[in-house]
Parts: sequence; structure tokens; C-alpha cells
Amino acid sequence: MKSTRMIALISVATLALVGLTFTSADATTCAVSKNQDGTIKGVLCANGQPNEKAKSYLRAATPATMKLTSKPTVTQIKKAMCTDSTTSKATDSMLGNAVTFQAAQFKWTKSTVNQADALLVNSSYCK
Repeated sequence: MKSTRMIALISVATLALVGLTFTSADATTCAVSKNQDGTIKGVLCANGQPNEKAKSYLRAATPATMKLTSKPTVTQIKKAMCTDSTTSKATDSMLGNAVTFQAAQFKWTKSTVNQADALLVNSSYCK
């Protein structure tokens, strides 16, 4: 009976340790893959940091949005998104990728992120 409990405890501890090892490894790896619709997966790394491997793609697809800085106004975000939509033909999903990257890179406030999200959800960035 004691040996069965001991084996069970060792098994659980081993699985937990293996799980922690994989989680730690995932947090340091950042892969980028392109979707068929022109968006990309992997804008953020598993640890929540912006994925530097995605930056060149985002700059090409959404140059105006990628020029936003640490404290953009809603008007600046709206103008950048509209410019990218009309000039670069960026879709809402592409704009979302760029906003996600910039928000993480510059640690935008929750209010700024919410306002940018509202522009995307309503497709109101060119209105």
C-alpha cells in the first residue's frame, strides 16, 4: 500500500516537473508563421513580449501603425490604421496584429488598447 502511494506521488511529481520544463522552454521560443489571409501567428512570444521576428513583416504590412510610439492618441491610432487600410490594403486582422505588437512593445495603457480594439471591432478607423 505504501509503495503504491509512493509510486503515485513520484509519478505526479515527475509529470509536474516535466510540465514545468516544457512551459519554461515555450516561454523562450518565438515562432512566426504566416496565415493564408496575410496575417501572422506569433506576434507575441509565449511570455507576452513582442516577437522581434514579426517586426519586419508588420512594418511592411502596416507601416503607419508600426510608427506609433509609446503614448499615441486615439486620433493618431485611427489615422495610422486608416492609412494602412487604404494605402497598404491592410485588413482588420493585419491591423490587429500591428496594434497587438505595438501595445506590447510600448506597454500601452489598457484604455489605449481598448480604444484601438473598438476602432477595429467597429471598423471605424476611416470614419
